[in-house]
Amino acid sequence: MQLKYWRKFSALLLVLQCVLSSVTISFAPAALAVDAVTKEAIENTQKTPEASYLDLPRIVLKNGSTFMVLTPDGMMTQDPSTPYGVYSNDTRTMCGYTIKIDGKPVIPIGSRTAEAYRGYFYYTTTNDYASLGKFGLRRYLVIDQSSGAVVERLTLENRFGEPLLLNLEITYDFDFKDMFEVRGQTRQKRGIVSITVKTGAESTGTTASVDATYTGLDKQVLTSGISFKGLKPVSVSGERCNFKVALAPDEMKTIEIAYGGQSKSNFELASKAADLEMTNWQKSNVSIKSDNASFDQIFKQAVEDLYILKITTPKGPGYAAGLPWYAVAFGRDQVITALQTLDFAPDVAREVVTLLAKYQGTKDDKFTEETPGKIMHELRTGEMARCKEIPFIPYYGTIDATPLWLVLITHYVDVTGDTSLAEEHWPNIEAALNYLKRSTPNDFLYYGSRGEAGRQAALTNQAWKDSGDSVMHKDGKLATAPIAICEVQGYLYDAYIGSAALANRLGKQELETELNARAEKLKTHFDKSFWLANENYVALALDATSEPCDVVASNPGHLLNSGIIDSKQAGAIADRLMKNDMFSGWGIRTLSSREKRYDPKSYHNGSVWPHDNALIVEGMSKRGHQEQTGKVISALFDVAAASSDKRLPELFCGFERKDEPTPVPYNVSCVPQLWCVGSVFEMVKSMTGLSVTAGKIRVDQPRLPTGVNELTMTFPARSGQVAQEVKINRDDKGIVKAKVKDWVRTVQPAATAK
Repeated sequence: MQLKYWRKFSALLLVLQCVLSSVTISFAPAALAVDAVTKEAIENTQKTPEASYLDLPRIVLKNGSTFMVLTPDGMMTQDPSTPYGVYSNDTRTMCGYTIKIDGKPVIPIGSRTAEAYRGYFYYTTTNDYASLGKFGLRRYLVIDQSSGAVVERLTLENRFGEPLLLNLEITYDFDFKDMFEVRGQTRQKRGIVSITVKTGAESTGTTASVDATYTGLDKQVLTSGISFKGLKPVSVSGERCNFKVALAPDEMKTIEIAYGGQSKSNFELASKAADLEMTNWQKSNVSIKSDNASFDQIFKQAVEDLYILKITTPKGPGYAAGLPWYAVAFGRDQVITALQTLDFAPDVAREVVTLLAKYQGTKDDKFTEETPGKIMHELRTGEMARCKEIPFIPYYGTIDATPLWLVLITHYVDVTGDTSLAEEHWPNIEAALNYLKRSTPNDFLYYGSRGEAGRQAALTNQAWKDSGDSVMHKDGKLATAPIAICEVQGYLYDAYIGSAALANRLGKQELETELNARAEKLKTHFDKSFWLANENYVALALDATSEPCDVVASNPGHLLNSGIIDSKQAGAIADRLMKNDMFSGWGIRTLSSREKRYDPKSYHNGSVWPHDNALIVEGMSKRGHQEQTGKVISALFDVAAASSDKRLPELFCGFERKDEPTPVPYNVSCVPQLWCVGSVFEMVKSMTGLSVTAGKIRVDQPRLPTGVNELTMTFPARSGQVAQEVKINRDDKGIVKAKVKDWVRTVQPAATAK
């Protein structure tokens, strides 16, 4: 993660501590300030009023459904307006955690948070050169998945040659703010917080504790608190705990702390349990070994982040969209990620299909935009959602989640050969198809209806580019509802074709015929209405005007994966996306730099989104455009390699690579972010030519990125299958070969990625 230098002599002391400790510490520069988005951009992207402070430098740790947002020095600050704290179920259960010694904040020296569910921080108390290394405070913490609490171990070390007497103060607060309050929304009323201070209990070894409860406006009671073991405090209140710590020369003393939840575990047990869960996850997923350590770390980090993003919803397991502000289940994000990882981790797809089926719409509700058969967009479980102050209970304002969900089911059956999931959810499939039939009287799938009378829908735009200014005409005027986005029609076509094949497989020939007919009609209508002959490209959208939205955007790139366009059109789209106004050198922009609304710092109008690029390059690879595929993949792996944690960000600014030595970050980007994690899997698939049909692995036209000459993918044994291994190597003549067990395919040097 990130490490920030705080004092002049930090490096010298850190070297000394590394000698004395087995903990590995990594360095990273302080986060650079980036220009804040303009007021107009904030309004257009429908962000909350205080979105600007959400990009304060941070470290995020998560395990299960609990996560914490820390300052770079590992604290939470005592300012409740900042976003730092411990969160669970869309609620900040604790904040204001700081450590002081003799009335002064401790001075951070080093940190390690690479595992993402645990952290290590090292502090001292002085900048005096002569005293460096003579006192230290080691802080280890881990999120206990079983309880949702943070379990922490503080160790104070005296390396002076004389005794020390220290006053240690730990502060804390429990505000139980809803995530939307933290993000800037104000509320007229809140519930009641109650604090109870307790002395020690010999039976548990606790020396002091504070219990916090919150009774919400809906009468639901939430709990939090903090407890201490080890040293006995001299005083404790609802806001701070004070210790007098006497340390003899070379003596160490330890305090164990648990907060944000009620944990019965200690640090050692919680740490071992967390490590074991991660180890088991890694063993159950594909692994990669190459001759490029950076490439290996990028993929390993993606596997670990997929685990870190796992959550539990009221109706079952799922995956969070992104940390820290979207640590909840989204429909579109989960489905796209499941598609991206399907050939590597089909169990993810099964979980996602099942969860979204449980939340599928069953009634008409104007407030949430629910309707029978529709797949949800976003699920929130905090107090504001429970009290219906926001519509995310869940909210159904997404136009693409339903056809994508159908595509996922059909692809799952193709990849695994298992029809049981489709059979189990056949009523849900029929409901989704009926929703699409009701919603497409003129073939296309539109969005743009309002919520309750006089109330604007929560999201103006309801495709993946959901900011308010992301759909426009050539003259810069915003599109007017109803709006039909181009890529959604491709998803719709594929949902029809895939569902028709599934219907055939399950003996439902009448439905198969109907769906194929609807698909063919849609394809003909799409070609007539969306294809721009003068641009040799696809319109971004159709809206209420008589003219298509004829800007050049990245959206048509998603159609490369769809059968709704022919090979000639696909070639034109692939070529257009690689022109300089679209390809920045770091990736494909969301909007051409020649368009009036282009802004490389915007959310959707010129920025680069890795998941957008990954979906595009998969289509390029399938269509045989290998040179373009290799160019985009190499650029995005360069982006990940340039980051200290080897992760892809949710998005970054669309400035030219020739002008920027590293990608310019976007202000409020989430890291890790779900479909960015999936993008790493998807790009490896596109690069290697990997495909899986009925559990059987194939590799066709494999490629390797620059700097990688040997690559081995090991697939773990799954139910009814054996472990499989794929080896790909580039020989001294530049020829790339792939071997799956005893099967070998060779391609010529021209297939080598540049």
